[in-house]
Amino acid sequence: MAHRGGLPGTHLVLSLAFCVVVFTPCACGSSGAWATASQPSGSSLLVTLEPMNSGASARGLAADARIFERRARDLGIANDVSVSISNGTIVLDLRGSRAQADLGELEQMDQLFFRPVLCAANTYIPPVPKKKTTTSSTTTLAKSKTTTSTTVPKSTTTTTVPKSTKKVPAGAYVKPPACGASYRYTTATYSTAQSYNPGSPPDPALNSVPSTPALQDKASRTVLICSSPASPCTGRYELGPTPYDGTVPATGEILASANAEFQTTTGWVVNFTIKSQYSAFFDTIAKKLYHLPLAVDLGGVVESAPTINAQSFGGSGEISGSFTHRRASSLALLLSSGAVPLPLKVAYTQTSG
Repeated sequence: MAHRGGLPGTHLVLSLAFCVVVFTPCACGSSGAWATASQPSGSSLLVTLEPMNSGASARGLAADARIFERRARDLGIANDVSVSISNGTIVLDLRGSRAQADLGELEQMDQLFFRPVLCAANTYIPPVPKKKTTTSSTTTLAKSKTTTSTTVPKSTTTTTVPKSTKKVPAGAYVKPPACGASYRYTTATYSTAQSYNPGSPPDPALNSVPSTPALQDKASRTVLICSSPASPCTGRYELGPTPYDGTVPATGEILASANAEFQTTTGWVVNFTIKSQYSAFFDTIAKKLYHLPLAVDLGGVVESAPTINAQSFGGSGEISGSFTHRRASSLALLLSSGAVPLPLKVAYTQTSG
């Protein structure tokens, strides 16, 4: 089994017929949103969301609520939005003059991207601005027709002039620099032939490069994001653009279903299937990244960085490893239902103010 590139993780094995693929911990999903109705505007907006399908689980509803809370934090509107669960529904309480606009932004749910891992990076360390210091000096003035001189301090204050830097708007996208050649993941530096594979070390040149904001995590971009959902972020990955077959990018939309299953030999596993129209596309990705890691990027965080050890998936696979029942069930739910595990619709709204 291989280890996720240079960073600690649980070993997972993905079996496909007679071939084996090594994975690291994964909690994945695809894009999601709720079906919206016409919403009146107002300074305060109370929105009740209910599952689109009957028989919704309490766990799935709780997962949806957590996603909305995270989205509100990412958007910087957590103080104006409260999320609660009541009688099998999710209630969003949005306050302030931007309540309607905030609702529109909350609808843009996290998207899952499959991305090639280019290299590892350490935690972001903001650079310390260099300072230019002007020291005090003195000027001597000679009095006319006298041998006495008077010393007049020019300045007794030390003036600090910060080095000018190019300002980047907060939340803007900045393309990270290319990984150094000796740090880039290649089949020479990232081989799955060994039981423990640390991969290439983190590229130190990326230490002072800020992470890509979650809202700037787009399929066509090279991004630099946290290597796991753990907080605080202890390591990062630079990821390449999401593979594209000319029709669709490789997002969670190419997955069809997933379910958790207990096996006596391997414990809890997650079986998944790929939509038939995207099976060949996924195999193309597998062939290109054979013996290299493929990241599962969900909402600007790498949920896993699986190493591809097979060139053909045949439309289905099995992920196994040190799963608990809850972990396997959660993963299956996200794989099959997307970033919003339970599709929702607006039941009713109420405005005030």
